[in-house]
Amino acid sequence: MHQTLGAVRLAYRSRIAHLVKSGMIDNAVQVFDEMRHSSYRVFSVDYNRFIGVLVKDSRFELAEAIYRDMTPMGFSLIPFTYSRFISGLCKVKNFDLIDALMRDMETLGYVPDIWAFNIYLDLLCRERKVGFAVQTFCCRVRRGREPDVVSYTILINGLFRAGKVTDAVEIWNEMIRRGIRPDNRACAALVVGLCHARKVDLAYEMVADEIKSARVKLSTVVYNALISGFCRAGRIEKAEALKSFMSKSGCEPDVVTYNVLLNFYYDNNMLKKAEGVMSEMVRSGIQPDAYSYNQLLKRHCRVSHPDKCYSFMAKEMEPRGLCDVVSYSTLIETFCRASNTRKAYKIFEEMREKGVVMNVVTYTSLIKAFLREGNSSVAKKLLDQMTELGLSPDRIFYTTILEHLCKSGNLDKAYGVFKDMIEHGITPDVISYNALISGLCRSCRVTEAMKLFEDMQSKECCPDELTFKFIIGGLIRENKVSAAYKIWDQMMDKGFTLDRDVSDTLIKASCSVTIISLIKKTLKVSTFLLSHNSFLIFIDASMSHHHYETNPHFVQFSQDQPPNGPSSSWTSPDHHQDPQTHPVAPPGPKIKTRGRHQTEPPEPINEPPSSRPMPLRPEEPLPPRSGRPLLLSPENQQRPPHHGGYKPEPTPWWTAQTRPAAHQPGSKRTEPIKLSATVCCAVLLIILILSGLILLIVYLSNRPNSPYFDISAATLNTANLDMGYSLNGDLAVVVNFTNPSMKSNVDFSYIMFELFFYNTLIATEHIEPFIVPKGMSMFTSFHLVSSQVPIEMTQSQELQLQLGNGPVLLNLRGTFHARSDLGSFMRYSYWLHTRCSISLNSPPSGYMRARRCITRR
Repeated sequence: MHQTLGAVRLAYRSRIAHLVKSGMIDNAVQVFDEMRHSSYRVFSVDYNRFIGVLVKDSRFELAEAIYRDMTPMGFSLIPFTYSRFISGLCKVKNFDLIDALMRDMETLGYVPDIWAFNIYLDLLCRERKVGFAVQTFCCRVRRGREPDVVSYTILINGLFRAGKVTDAVEIWNEMIRRGIRPDNRACAALVVGLCHARKVDLAYEMVADEIKSARVKLSTVVYNALISGFCRAGRIEKAEALKSFMSKSGCEPDVVTYNVLLNFYYDNNMLKKAEGVMSEMVRSGIQPDAYSYNQLLKRHCRVSHPDKCYSFMAKEMEPRGLCDVVSYSTLIETFCRASNTRKAYKIFEEMREKGVVMNVVTYTSLIKAFLREGNSSVAKKLLDQMTELGLSPDRIFYTTILEHLCKSGNLDKAYGVFKDMIEHGITPDVISYNALISGLCRSCRVTEAMKLFEDMQSKECCPDELTFKFIIGGLIRENKVSAAYKIWDQMMDKGFTLDRDVSDTLIKASCSVTIISLIKKTLKVSTFLLSHNSFLIFIDASMSHHHYETNPHFVQFSQDQPPNGPSSSWTSPDHHQDPQTHPVAPPGPKIKTRGRHQTEPPEPINEPPSSRPMPLRPEEPLPPRSGRPLLLSPENQQRPPHHGGYKPEPTPWWTAQTRPAAHQPGSKRTEPIKLSATVCCAVLLIILILSGLILLIVYLSNRPNSPYFDISAATLNTANLDMGYSLNGDLAVVVNFTNPSMKSNVDFSYIMFELFFYNTLIATEHIEPFIVPKGMSMFTSFHLVSSQVPIEMTQSQELQLQLGNGPVLLNLRGTFHARSDLGSFMRYSYWLHTRCSISLNSPPSGYMRARRCITRR
């Protein structure tokens, strides 16, 4: 019986093996299913073999189904099958099933073999799951299974790609401690990662033993990475020495080595060195490639006329077949910068005729140039061509379109382009945000700009100095000074400084708002103190001649007609013919009597001289005035013209009488109010005058002298140009602040230094506040560090000359907010501005030769 079962089982296995070798996997699956459902028992080895066949044929879903069926039956895979299964699943990135298999292996006490483990580790690093990769790596180490050098190399490479430089260095050190010798690939992963992170010295130090001992034959990849790192740091001597050493150690330089050196020489205008490298390449049997000539072409485009650059490409590069899309794009960009778009478009057509495939850079240069000229039709045509070719716009292309739309005022279209950029999976950078924020602020849409400013920070896009400048300028335009100050505080917290023009504008706006608020408060107090009568007199005195000429209440009268007809209190000019006689009382109401025969004499009319009308003609005398104001009563205002009222025709200004007093006291009850208001105003004025005098006396008696500022020492530790225009430098400065005043301390609450090379800002530094005691000096030191600061080409050339021949000339500007105490209750604040010119030796000595400082309030 057992022999019969074994024979049938063996027959099934033979049929399955034959079908698998013949490539008939589907038939093999049918036979295996028939075998499982028959009365003949299937063993664990059958499951292992068949799952291995399915994994090899990438039938992962079927393999998973069979694996799920066999587990409840008590069958399990062996470590080898588990490892093959995991390595196969890595191809389709089925992390869920891989995790399930890993847990089952851990339950059974199994560990994947090193081959499957390295494949899984590499997948985790490529999918940016570096944290989980480190956990898996450490778990294997804890279970006593040592990773090999490939495992360490994969993990180091993944950590560098994730930007975790410190963790990568720690993994390398652990590999050395465990006695695992690094190979060429491990050294390449370490050196390339550290050089990319601009830690070339650390990279050289960590592989120096391998280089000197020659235990590992390093490839040109390692040497090229080190040479490129030293060139990027501006240390060309070290790069040249390393190139000479690699030739002696049996690793000959390749075209990449020479191209790295050529790139540095061209960027730093070291033409003789570049020509020497080109000659050495030819002597070594290495022909310059397209990259070499493109670097030379870029150098010509920076210093030569565009037509000469085109001739160089046609004569030197085209016969060698080295003209590629980079060459043509470089020329097109050069002609576009020279505003010669016609020639640029001709080169574009030449590219098409010669079959050179354009890229996004080519179209971006042309579209930007035509938009700058206002030729939007050609730009639209180029954009359509770019879309037809299937070229996906990049971030630079979108930013170019955004800048044009914002400058032309099409903010709604700019918003659409910005959203389209995000929808296409392109993350905007700070330049893209700045283009849109600048346009919104110029169009007085600061609220939307602030939302965009908050949005960019939430997406971990750090604003730069221009972003803060645009936001603050827009807030100032809308008189939102308090919000502008909050943004300024954020700007200083991030280490940025506001330029002098914008900061002065912000301070002036703040002062204006403060003055306006004080005026409003003063008006409220004045309105409370002044009586209604006095306030009307003040308003009346401030009115111009035009106001009361055009006001119908202030009427003008002719000479021959009194203002109110027969009942007017005006007297005729005849009453003034005899200056010795008193004027006759005009007709009017009866005079009240005291007794039977006694009458009360009328009160004399005392008018100020200024209220009398001017003479109409020089020969006419001044008529007397009555106490009645010129404001007409409601009855007289309703009276028709020419009936004892007033004439409708206005009197010419050259014959018009001066308006009488606008307001006369109606009764004696208002006199105490007027008197009290006058006394209050006088007392307030006296208090203000006395306070001002006291403050002036205290200020003149305790006025502190301005502090002195000087540079005690300065050392230029390093200064180099990366790629010919990006400055990296470190200046150590020791300064002293001297307080000459013997009466008060000086509190420096804001200290900011700016370092300039000519007119280009290259470094800034803020110092913590401090107090200089009276009659004392205080020294402080700080570093001004420049990192990848772009400078103009002319300044780059000048800096190269200064670094080569010396001295290096720099300008240091300082802005300080100082405060001194005037007595016990008053403080005196002021701003100090210093300008220093420094002359230094070039590095490495870099000591200060001379300096000259000027400090002003």
